[in-house]
Amino acid sequence: MEFEDRTAMAGQSQGNGGFLPVIPAKAGIQDKESGFRVKHGMTNGDKKNILIVVGGIGLIPLRSFILGKDKFLGKNAKIQIFYGAKHPNEMLFRYEYDQWRQKGVDLKLTVDKECADWVGCAGLVTALFDKFPVLENARAYLCGPPIMYKFVLEKLKAKGFADEDIFLSLERRIYCGIGVCQHCAVGPYYTCKNGPVFRYDQIKNIQGAI
Repeated sequence: MEFEDRTAMAGQSQGNGGFLPVIPAKAGIQDKESGFRVKHGMTNGDKKNILIVVGGIGLIPLRSFILGKDKFLGKNAKIQIFYGAKHPNEMLFRYEYDQWRQKGVDLKLTVDKECADWVGCAGLVTALFDKFPVLENARAYLCGPPIMYKFVLEKLKAKGFADEDIFLSLERRIYCGIGVCQHCAVGPYYTCKNGPVFRYDQIKNIQGAI
């Protein structure tokens, strides 16, 4: 990846939204490997750790954080992942889980319902908040089905997460990806041009945003 000076992170290009880790970059510089465009000045600030809460295929855009943890966040940073899927066979990147854990990633998994070939937690991803201690001094990054956000936000607020420390991906709204069709409009924002990742305090009062 080729980036230049200026702290920024996360973005999208031509409708393919996602998160990128905190990296040095000029506004508008594009990651040639992923295609994501760096747009947001969302640094870690005084929160050095990251809690990732994802459902289904929502793990895909956040994999960048996991693979680049030491390089982008520092070796002392911690990552905790709460990942829920309907069935064990639908969990993505399963062949990488051991490697992630060896690097210190705290990965917690759950499936919607108990099944014969699963010995872990059963229940929605929100159930993991009740089963395990939640990482402290952290920012939270959410990506998954729309219905998940409402209930995960309730859990995060109960755990003391500030609105400005919660980031959500709204990439599901993107259609044309170039700001023409207005399909992705969220209040004053276009998800394809201003997102797809937003701080919760930016959108929490916009009707229909989540």
